[in-house]
Amino acid sequence: MTIIASLLTSVMSWSNPIQNQKPDFLESQSPASPLSEDSKKNVTRIKDMIAKRTAARTRKRKQQALQEARNGNHIIVPPEACEARPMNENLSYEIEAKDFPLGKGYFIEGGFKNTHMLALANGVRSAQTSIIFPYPSDQYTIKILSVAEDDGHTFQEVLLNDEVIIEHIVPITTKHWKSMGPEYHCSSDVVEIKKGDILTIRSTTPKDQKTNLTRARCQGIHVTPFVSKPRGKALPAAVSTSKTSKTDQKLPASSNPIPEKHGVVKAQRSEKHTRNSDGSYPILSTDFPLGDCLLNYKARWIGMKPGFGSVETSVYFPYATRKYKLSFTPVAESRGQVQHEIFINGVPILKTTAPKARHENYVQASKPVSTITKIKISRGDLITVKSKIVSLTASKQCYGYWESINFSR
Repeated sequence: MTIIASLLTSVMSWSNPIQNQKPDFLESQSPASPLSEDSKKNVTRIKDMIAKRTAARTRKRKQQALQEARNGNHIIVPPEACEARPMNENLSYEIEAKDFPLGKGYFIEGGFKNTHMLALANGVRSAQTSIIFPYPSDQYTIKILSVAEDDGHTFQEVLLNDEVIIEHIVPITTKHWKSMGPEYHCSSDVVEIKKGDILTIRSTTPKDQKTNLTRARCQGIHVTPFVSKPRGKALPAAVSTSKTSKTDQKLPASSNPIPEKHGVVKAQRSEKHTRNSDGSYPILSTDFPLGDCLLNYKARWIGMKPGFGSVETSVYFPYATRKYKLSFTPVAESRGQVQHEIFINGVPILKTTAPKARHENYVQASKPVSTITKIKISRGDLITVKSKIVSLTASKQCYGYWESINFSR
């Protein structure tokens, strides 16, 4: 028996290796090496590509849902005359929700915050209603007062004589099931409207919404005349800083004649940018249209083309309506001095003369010049920069470069 037991023990020890002993191939393995820089770039590129394709598919689904809604049950309400009212305190004409004809596509929802809203009727996914414009023929900016809802996106358009001038996807709100405020509104560019033109609101709720409660609500439309001269309350007079006022008193005599040619560039919309480090909202010089009389210097500054003595260019203010303090950043040049003036809706706000650069044939950004007080600026207001050569040195051309306008609260 003793011999048999010893034999079994030797066989078991031969068939079962020592516990916790790792094989040689595991001992030789090293921990995984980190990704190389090229691999990280490839991963980032693939992620960006997937995100872009996902966003494109989402946009395509939304457009298909909108088109299906319009093709399936789109109701057109014939236009009707609209009552002409005096301007409100913001110098705008108000076309209220109750001014639009309802037909079978809409109903008026009231009682919420003492206001009335134009809303799609039950079971209607897409409809449009129109009024006959009752105000004088002029240039206007149009704003639709959309209402955000918590149960789905809505798509709203404003048309002028069947031409789309506003396309607005109203975001979903988490504050209240119906949220109002300027952050949900949308404005148009300046458009020419004649008395008797047809102004239309087209509302759509996509079929892929989770619920049927979205109504594409809006409070109406505000129509603001666009003018190039002061209107309403007077804004503060143009501000000149003490540093530039000395140069304004007596400028050195020019050895070369200043060109008399004046250039005007048609206004356009400006992009929204991320806030600066100090919290201010920038409008860069490169956001302004160049036309035939301005040039872009290294995608950083803009200035006058040779042959021009003065130039003006404009954009529409893209940020929210509130009081701002302006600061303007000119560029110093050695070839001469240029006077810059900032206007809001034609009213002068800030005036400064760019300092002269220290070195010959040299340009450099100078310190910004700010307004003393805050000024109320509304989204869609016209911001104009006028630049004028006031002094030339040995060179025959001074470009009048400038960098940006910043708006701080």
